[in-house]
Amino acid sequence: MSGGTSSYEGEPGVLSAGKRGRNLTLLCVSALTIMSGATISASLPGIEARFAGSQGVELLSRLMLTLPAIFIALLAPVAGLVADRFGRRRLLLASLVLFALAGSSGLVLDSLPGLLVGRAALGVAVAGIMTTATALIGDFFEGAARDRYMGFQAAFVGIGGTVFLTGGGLLADVHWRGPFAIYCLAFALLPAVIALIPEPEKPKASPRASAGQGDLDGSAGLLGLLLLAAGLHFLVFYMLPTQLPFYLKSLGFAQPSLAGAAIGMGQAVGVVAALAFPRVRARIGRLGVFALGSAALAPAISAWEAANPMPVSSRQRL
Repeated sequence: MSGGTSSYEGEPGVLSAGKRGRNLTLLCVSALTIMSGATISASLPGIEARFAGSQGVELLSRLMLTLPAIFIALLAPVAGLVADRFGRRRLLLASLVLFALAGSSGLVLDSLPGLLVGRAALGVAVAGIMTTATALIGDFFEGAARDRYMGFQAAFVGIGGTVFLTGGGLLADVHWRGPFAIYCLAFALLPAVIALIPEPEKPKASPRASAGQGDLDGSAGLLGLLLLAAGLHFLVFYMLPTQLPFYLKSLGFAQPSLAGAAIGMGQAVGVVAALAFPRVRARIGRLGVFALGSAALAPAISAWEAANPMPVSSRQRL
């Protein structure tokens, strides 16, 4: 394990026998990233009730879900630099340990500020996991194999979301702290990462890569638009897990497992979309896939709003 590897996988099967353990482990690591926020969404009403006497509890309880995403956005570029400097494997192992400790901190912490600190640390860990997982895919795969593997990765994230969100809802039925226990699953992945994921060798700079830098500089405007669109996408995306549990409670459906199942259902649909990614991308391209996903999001949110109109007073409270 001390030596690196620079071999790419081209056209052979993504889950071929020779690299199956490594590739499955990397898929499981990727599935953890969906737990950064929404896993505890079903517990938000319970957290708000537990700290009802705290100032600003309505906002701070919802911040439990979005705070990790803020730290992911801020620290993902830094995580990339750390991975290049100290190695992807080291950062991944450290991030998994921090993920398990920070994520499960809600099992013992009994103050709202303490819980928020734990969620911030969770965001730091997820930034490391997301960055290293994506970089390792680039190290281990290329061409069509990379596209297929990224489709599998998105499917595993969707499967993880379905299982973790639904399971989180069931655990929240028992106690609002219950979903925090799910983060301990990261400890189970540590032996597999140590045994099966090697540190890749640093690739040498190529003339082709240097020439591509000019193309990147020329498309800065397009990159900015894509980043803006992605930011708006995630703004809308996080509205559902942060608001749905409270909205269902206002309708008389206070059972947390219902919110977990409802949010997890969207992840289940995402599994099908992810498995279709390679074929769809081959037909309409990367930008086409991005545009298709964004176009599907708008009518979906509009249809949900039309079917469940929220009174103005409720909007003001949220």
